[in-house]
Amino acid sequence: MSDEVGNLVLEQLRLMRGEIAALRADVAETKPSVESIDQRLIAIESAMNGLLSIMNAIHMRLQRVEKHLSFVDA
Repeated sequence: MSDEVGNLVLEQLRLMRGEIAALRADVAETKPSVESIDQRLIAIESAMNGLLSIMNAIHMRLQRVEKHLSFVDA
């Protein structure tokens, strides 16, 4: 009886090893895609920061124009 239990445990361990190997392969396959997405997000963040700087500069210029034309209560 104990040999049967031992064999069942070994069989389950072998199955688990196979599943872990499959998971490792899946992770290795998807890792480059995730890294690519990460790089794209960094590029988008950089572009958005640049746009924010431009928008702030335009806002400041617009405020000066409004002040010059007396559109703003001082």
